[in-house]
Parts: sequence; C-alpha cells; structure tokens
Amino acid sequence: MVTELRKDGISIKYAAEILEVPRSRFYPRNRKSNQTPKPKQNYVSDKELSAAIKMACNRYPLYGYRRIRVILRREFNINVSQKRVNRVMNKLGLSQQRLKNRRVVQMKERPGQPVKPNQIWEMDMTKTYLTGYGWLYIMAIIDRYDRSIVGYEISSRSRTDEWLAAFDKAVKNRFPEGTRDQGLILQVDNGQPTSRKFVKELSTCNVTLLYSAYATPEHNAHIERFFRTLKEEELYYNLYETYSEAITSIEAYIDFYNNHRIHSALGYLTPAEYYQQSILQNVA
Repeated sequence: MVTELRKDGISIKYAAEILEVPRSRFYPRNRKSNQTPKPKQNYVSDKELSAAIKMACNRYPLYGYRRIRVILRREFNINVSQKRVNRVMNKLGLSQQRLKNRRVVQMKERPGQPVKPNQIWEMDMTKTYLTGYGWLYIMAIIDRYDRSIVGYEISSRSRTDEWLAAFDKAVKNRFPEGTRDQGLILQVDNGQPTSRKFVKELSTCNVTLLYSAYATPEHNAHIERFFRTLKEEELYYNLYETYSEAITSIEAYIDFYNNHRIHSALGYLTPAEYYQQSILQNVA
C-alpha cells in the first residue's frame, strides 16, 4: 500500500490524517521480538515413543499409562503428556483395564494417618494353593506410612509361630534396638493374633495391638491392598511346581514391590525411596 500511495503522490502522513488512523497501519507488520526465543524441546516421534513404551511395558507389564509415563521420564528421559502415552498404549494394545470396586464401605474407628515411619503397622495373611502340595500361607506386615513390607513369613502352616516369625523379622528390620517405648501400633484382625501366645509376645515387646471389627477388612486396607496386588501381579500369573519355587518367586516379588514398584499414593516413588526421603527429612 505504501508504494501505491507514493506513486499517486500521496504522503503517508496525509493519508493517515484523512483516514484518522495511525501511520503504522500503512506499513507491514514484521516486528522482531526482543525476547530470547525459548529452546525447542527434543521432539520424540511416535515411532521412538512406541519403542520406549514397549520396553517399559515389558519391564512393568501391569502398569497403566500414568505409571508408564513416570517410568518413561525416570528411566528413558522422555517427557510426554499422559494423553499421548495413553493414545500410543491404546494403539499398541498395551492399556490395562481398571478393576473397579463394586461397593464402598464406611470406615469405623480407624487410626489417623501416621506422620512418619514405624508408627502404625498392619498385619494379615493370605494363601495360595499348590497342586499336589496344598496351601501356602503368606503372613506379612506393612508400614502404613511408606507402604513397605517390613516383615513376612511364607510357610505351609499358619500358626501363631509363623505369625510371630513375620513380626520378629519386621522388628529386626525396623527396630534393631527393640520396640519398647517406641509407641508402635500393630493393626490386626480377629484371627490368629488373638491367641494368648501372640498377645503375650506383643505385650512383652510393648507393642499396642489394635483389632479390627468383625467383617471389616477395610480397617486393614493397606495390607489388604498389598495382598490384592500380590495376587494380581504374582500369584495369578505363576504356576508353581514346588514350595521352594513358590517361596523364591514370592520373595523376589516382595523385593520388587519394596524397591522398584512405584505407588501413586507416594507421589510415584517406591516404598524404599519414600522411606529414605522421610529419614533424610527427619535428619535435616
């Protein structure tokens, strides 16, 4: 437009006054920003992302897209959106189906959330059947604060002795100097922990026993959730041929659970990472 006006002998100033507009309107807008351009992020193609997701899902076959996204960032240095990870996983047929609760039960008289490790533990038992051998029982104790399995016992029996063996391992793990005057609470159900031997042993250790009400497994929700995860990710996927094979495999899974399995409730940290983080915070 400027060139045409000049050919007609009309100045830009005159034209702007007649039209009552700024003179800048007659010039092309090609302004350069004084701001330093932001560095472009490394783009990851769908092909590269698909290869990384396949590797991540191979390592963690039961993770959904949220956890896989965290794994991509932690182990592959790939930072992409949840939406994109979900889309690629759906395309690859690697998405996991969410198991939905069919009912919600009202909690009753449950202790508050602990503010540090080793305040409240939960203990319970589950079992799995080995064809040709019989039942295999797993007694385990979880720390409500960091979700760590602090002690467990795997045996063909579920007597008071096995329960106490699991408790003894937990104490040696977290309380090498003993539990007296530590204020530890152990939440249990109304099964084996009601035996005189168990109650006496816990009293000697100065540990408070807190029993759940009948038919209320939600009172020990953390250990119940661990057993559900154990079944979904370990027990249901393996056909053990011997007791020794089953025990070795279950012990390996518990080690994985404590040290490598990330938890959304822990900010996508592993129980071991969350525990170490709390220790460092208390020292500081």
